[in-house]
Amino acid sequence: MRFVLPTLNLSNTKLQRMRAYLLSVTILFLLACHKETDDKRDFTPADRDFMITASYANRARVALGVWAITNGSTESVRAFGQTMALTYQQSQNELYMLADSLRYTLPKQPDAAHLAFATKLSSLSGRKFDSTYIANELIDLEAMIDVFEEKSSAEGDQQVKDYAAKYIPHMKNHLQGAELLIP
Repeated sequence: MRFVLPTLNLSNTKLQRMRAYLLSVTILFLLACHKETDDKRDFTPADRDFMITASYANRARVALGVWAITNGSTESVRAFGQTMALTYQQSQNELYMLADSLRYTLPKQPDAAHLAFATKLSSLSGRKFDSTYIANELIDLEAMIDVFEEKSSAEGDQQVKDYAAKYIPHMKNHLQGAELLIP
């Protein structure tokens, strides 16, 4: 059985319109779902650390996914990159909303590990880009599944635990998709 990722053949104009539409929908969603809370008694340092780790991983997957869309040498790698960019941008938007509801500000800069990998990946092209990108996604997804599973069953804020539990199936699905792209 072969796993086929959906593809979108869009012109630059259509892609720009899609991005603008997604941004508008995201902003409206954030505004509609925003909930103030004064009760942070369950928000722990472990919750904070998880949110930072998740944010770094989400932003890296979005950035690397966009690179894969433009630099991938095969349609399947480009489609995988597109799926990653869209899914983890949504995940990051939800994480920002969650952090805001807890009155916590996530860091805006990338972490050193993801920044170093992005620098390495930027110098690659063709099949070397594809294989390096997919290998990194396999490692990162496996690690993040462990982090998210641990958080979803640990002590701490229920909203943070729910967020972690929500994205575990997505990551497992993406891990299976990445495994099918190994040359």
